[in-house]
Amino acid sequence: MKGIDTTIWGKIEEARAYLTRAEQLGAIIDSPTVQSIVSWLLDYETEFGAQASQAILRNLTTNLEEVGIRQGSRILNGDYWISHAFSSYRDGDYYQVPRQVVNTITNYPNYLLNRGLWVILGRSIAGTWKKRMI
Repeated sequence: MKGIDTTIWGKIEEARAYLTRAEQLGAIIDSPTVQSIVSWLLDYETEFGAQASQAILRNLTTNLEEVGIRQGSRILNGDYWISHAFSSYRDGDYYQVPRQVVNTITNYPNYLLNRGLWVILGRSIAGTWKKRMI
């Protein structure tokens, strides 16, 4: 957690040292940890915008991959994008949903089995098509 927290606050090299040590000790990133990070990133996005939040996400995933915690990186990206897809769908921003669904699946293919993701994708495409017809 210290490595993740340090990455979030922009101390990339220091964070890499913490994450390297965590990887050596066999640390994994579990679901509650990912959910906590994604929640923080979404709150950060509300305050500072999507670009700032996604820059932090890129730094986190780069650091995690460089030290060998690739699976945690993929889950983090997948959870971030699936949260965005559902949020965009809920807000009626149907144009954003397909791109976010693709980002979700390319980062974490296990979400191919998520029926809710397929439902919002289909409905958002139908909603987009319907808006164009009006």
